[in-house]
Amino acid sequence: MSASVTQLRPRTGSLENALAAFRAARLEACLSELHGIRSTGAALLQARALLRLGDPGRALDALGLAGALETRDLGEVALLRAVSLSRLGRPEESADAFVDARVFAVSSADPALQAEVEFYLALDAFGESNLDETRAACRRALEIAGAAQTFASRSCGLVPLAHVVARTQELLGLVEAAEGRYGEWYVAACRALATLDASAVKDLYQEAFALKNLAILARDFDLRDEAQKIGERVANFAWTDEIAQQSFTAADALGWCSALHGNPTDALRWFREAAARATSIPERVQAAVSKATLIRELGCEPVAREELEHALALASTCDWETAAGDHRLVLLSLAQAVASLAPQRAREFLDRYCGIRNAMDFRFVSRHEARVRAEEAFTQGLVLRAERRVAASTEQLTLAFDTWESIGYEWRASRAALELAELDAGDVFRKAVRRELVQRPQSLFATRARLIA
Repeated sequence: MSASVTQLRPRTGSLENALAAFRAARLEACLSELHGIRSTGAALLQARALLRLGDPGRALDALGLAGALETRDLGEVALLRAVSLSRLGRPEESADAFVDARVFAVSSADPALQAEVEFYLALDAFGESNLDETRAACRRALEIAGAAQTFASRSCGLVPLAHVVARTQELLGLVEAAEGRYGEWYVAACRALATLDASAVKDLYQEAFALKNLAILARDFDLRDEAQKIGERVANFAWTDEIAQQSFTAADALGWCSALHGNPTDALRWFREAAARATSIPERVQAAVSKATLIRELGCEPVAREELEHALALASTCDWETAAGDHRLVLLSLAQAVASLAPQRAREFLDRYCGIRNAMDFRFVSRHEARVRAEEAFTQGLVLRAERRVAASTEQLTLAFDTWESIGYEWRASRAALELAELDAGDVFRKAVRRELVQRPQSLFATRARLIA
């Protein structure tokens, strides 16, 4: 009995479609589209997508699939090898690969590749807390880019020169933040987004980081006009699962922007949006804490208490020692929120934060910042106050107030001043509370502030 035979052929994707997915921050779709393609371009794009997904081991393997290489390709392979090896904790091999990358990049006469080598060297230096070398390498990258634009040089790779410039501007901003110059960080963050906006080629992954940074700055410096502009962009942005963390952080920050100006409806809307976008336990805890803080200040204590009990239950299930990125900072927010409700639980989570021994991811500026030291002191002050250790509480709250004042974080300094005024720690703190009431009379903390001012 005869039968027809169907020949099964492996599906082959499209490099063009894969690149479009990469730039749309659909990284898993990019990898799927690259299935079955055997070319240097496909190997390089696959490695880049895997690095963005946080998988340097597979990225290193993907680079082994590259075919016959021209000088420029050799440079890009060496660069991506260097980045992968660095993230795998193999610094000596990474350093050798960086040397090769720089040599091949110069020989290729491709300014985008040359600038990108300097950018990643800067990022490596940032990871080692060498801020001087980070700044120097960023400046080298921008000098290369400036010369390329002067002489109309053209990039031959997958990453446009403008995208490299934007990332370099963003990193320079983080250096400024690490050194306490937050105004300069804001200028650099605006410049990075403007560079991306001016590029004919869009990269939503990079744009998401730029929007997140500006949302944070709009919150911390209470930049009302900037918050409105960023809010419109965040609301209409084409978010994907691969940039969910940036989406969550931006929404949470924008909720606080609304809360500072007496718009609780918008604030709750943004906090609900943040909760919907949360993809990890720390993010869900933060969403609950933000919502509970606002609801409590609005006078709905039972609802706030239930929300905080939910946050405590969630937090108890998390392995904070291995929490990704700077998620461990959520422990400070949680301890602050529950200090007056459950001092013992607040102390438990504060001690858990202080007991974390593994280093924070090198790409997070929070490892260096004065604002984080202030947040730690503020949390200590609130927990100590709840434990009725008034002298120690006053010392920590004063440290937080002085630090936030010195870096221009006015509304955060006013939060510390409010606690200190309630402790009758001095008229300077009452004056700070009065100043806050003039600047933000409808803030979520205004009702409580009026009782002490």
